Parts: sequence; C-alpha cells; structure tokens
Amino acid sequence: MKRTLVVCVALLTALGACSSTQDEATEAVAEETEVVENRGEPVPRELEVLGPVPENMFGMHVPLVSCSQVPAVAKIPDCKKGSWPDVPIQSLRLWDSYTTWRDIELRNDSFNWAALDLAVETAEKNGASLLLVLGPTPSWSATTIKDGDLKGPGSAAPPTYFDDFRSYVKEVAARYRGRIGAYQIWNEANLKSFWRGTPEQMAEMTKAAYDAIKEEDPDALVVAASTTTRAEGAFQAWFPRYLKELENLGWPVDVFAAHAYPPSTMTPAQRVIYLRQVNELLSNAYAPPLPLWDTEVNYGLAGPGPEHPDVDLPGNTQAAWLAQTYFDSFRTGVTRTYWFQWSPISPNSLLGVITWPGTKASKTFEVIEGWLTKAEWKGCTETNGLIECAIANETGDGTIVWSQTGEQPWVAKGSVSQMCQIDGRCTKSTTKEWKVGEAPILVYQTST
Repeated sequence: MKRTLVVCVALLTALGACSSTQDEATEAVAEETEVVENRGEPVPRELEVLGPVPENMFGMHVPLVSCSQVPAVAKIPDCKKGSWPDVPIQSLRLWDSYTTWRDIELRNDSFNWAALDLAVETAEKNGASLLLVLGPTPSWSATTIKDGDLKGPGSAAPPTYFDDFRSYVKEVAARYRGRIGAYQIWNEANLKSFWRGTPEQMAEMTKAAYDAIKEEDPDALVVAASTTTRAEGAFQAWFPRYLKELENLGWPVDVFAAHAYPPSTMTPAQRVIYLRQVNELLSNAYAPPLPLWDTEVNYGLAGPGPEHPDVDLPGNTQAAWLAQTYFDSFRTGVTRTYWFQWSPISPNSLLGVITWPGTKASKTFEVIEGWLTKAEWKGCTETNGLIECAIANETGDGTIVWSQTGEQPWVAKGSVSQMCQIDGRCTKSTTKEWKVGEAPILVYQTST
C-alpha cells in the first residue's frame, strides 16, 4: 500500500512532532498567506426550505441495526426489538452502530464487513437511504494513543498516514457502490474527544475521502465533518478554519453538516439560534450554496459544564420538541435531520427525548412524517414566539402552528375544516380561534 506521511507543518501544531521549529512554521505560513481581494459582502444563505419537502428529510439513528453481528451486544434483550424502528424512517445515519473505519478495519488491510453488510441490507429492505460516518481512527493507524478518546484509545488521533484512510474509503465506496447514498467524513470533529488534529488536517482528510469516493461511486454524496454547536468556543474557533481550508482545496464536499444540540436545560428555540449561526459562518466563508444537514439532534443531554445536568423531559414535551425540531429545520435552511436515536427506554438514558416503540415521541415522528409526505412547504412567520408555517399536502392547505413562549391565542385565516394533533388525532372543526402551546397543531383551511 502506498502511504503518504501526514504533512509535517500540520502536525507541528497538533502534535509537536516535527523537527521544524515553531518560528520556521510561522514563517512558512506567513509566506503562503496573501492578501485576499475584497469579494464584497457575503451573500446570505437561504434560511428557509421552500417548495416540495425534500426526500429523506426524516432521518434516524438505529444503533442496534447490526447488533446480531456484534458479539458485544448480540445477546442484549433489546437487540432484535431494536434492530429497526416500528415507524417509517426515510434515511439512516450509521453511527454508534459498529460500522466505522475503527470497527471494520481492525488491522491494516484486514476487514470485517459483517455489521455494515447487515445494516445496508436492512436499510434497503425498509426503503431507507443511508448516510455512513467514516471515522474514527483505528488504533493501529493512530499517530498517538490517548485513553480519553471517546471511541477508544487513538480514535480521535489523525492517522499516521492519510493513505490508510484513503484506502479504507476506496474499499467502502467500491463495495457499496450505488447502495450507500452518502458518506460523512467524521463525527463532531471540533471536539477533542472525537478529533485531536487540526481543522486543516480534517479538511485534507475530507479532500482525500472525496476523491476516493467520487472515483469509486460518482453519484454518492460527500458530507462534511459534522460540527457541534453547543460548545460555542470550540465551534467558533474550529468551524471557520475548517471552511477556509475546504475553500483552499476547492470545496470537496456536497453537503455541509452541523449538530445543533442545545445545552441540556434549553429548548428547540436555542437550536434555531445555533443553526442560524452555522448559516452565518457559511455565508461569511463564501461557501457554495450546498445543502445543510443536521446529522444528530436530541435534547436534555448533559452539558456543556456542570451547570447543565442531564434533564429528563415529560412525554408530552418530548413529542412536542421532536415535532418542533423537524419544522424548525425547514425555517433554518436544513434539508435533512437525523434524530438521535432509536434506543430503549432506560433509567440510565442520557437523552431527554426517547424514540422507541410505544413512546409519545416515536408516535409523533410517524405523524408529522405523514403530514409532510408529498407535501409542499410554503414558509413560516414568527411573531412574539408564535410560529406559523404554511403547507399543502394531499389533504389540502394547512397551517402548522405552535408557541415557543407558553400558551397563546391564535386565529386562523380563512375557513377551517379540521385540526390535527401530533398524537395522530384529527377533529373536524370550523373553529377559527385556538389556544396554542408547545405541541404543534395542523389546521386545514381555505384562504380568504
């Protein structure tokens, strides 16, 4: 296997492992830095998804999708029950599912495809598209071994040779040509627990993967490394540098990605703020108008810091926030959203919203997906925390409405025929005045 050593200057900052001095590295960077001509004001990105609802908008994580092929979890009681949701999903993000580079290439040029083969077969059988997260790094390829890496020692380190990663990506793309529709470079690369290299190195990894994937499967989408937003310092310091180096490399991505988890004690309204910040940074970077996906989201997850402990949410709130999340995606320019995750109800769960057979949130996932199947999204307005979003589906024209600031009165425009709730109940009604809270409702009406 041809192997190219990681660029020394890039490693100097991340690892302190090169022979060049810091002054020499600084001078080298200075020599390469040129005054960028004034390109004018950045062009704002479209902050609303209008028109036909995008295919594969409703994404999900299913960690147990391949559990029967993973000895560590094959015998747990929920393995079979949790291997696929009992509600329809449009796309599956493979993460925490024993299907990454680290899980598959346990030794150099030695691959165990069993878990990923089963995941692909299961998704195909259920009509779901696939997004495969490629990283993290296997220990045998890691530049450094650190026990604190979240996915195991060395998992957050850059590979010693980028060709190790490139070769793996080529193997995956060739094996699943035409079957895996999208590949994501890395998970939450702005967090040291997932990536201890530099943003510039991650951009180089992105370029290497992009070239390998397009060579083997030109129709597959390449999704940028996801960036989580709630660690705001890490987000603001990391994301612009990653975008800058992607620009230098010719923008080797088809999709941008963010994880807009709010701090544990905050609501979906904070997610909207974060996604608008992501769009602003993309605009400031003069990024091309590529789609933006939120590839992982939930609420109540502990952090950041001790002032944000784990939060357990009531069932009705879980359902309401899940619904708000998908609707908010439309009004923040997000064309695909992956819920994290389809997992058992447990007193030890780290997540505030549980999607699992019988939960209110999983029922809501199915209901709102039904509202938006073959639908058209016509846009939203926001007034004092009251959100109104116009849609048209096979039933007719309607308005989805909810409040971010407690119960509020709302008056429908035009004649009303029925009102539907996120638990699936619909009531024929001509009432125009409603009390609206955190749970979105869909009111079908005719325009005046």
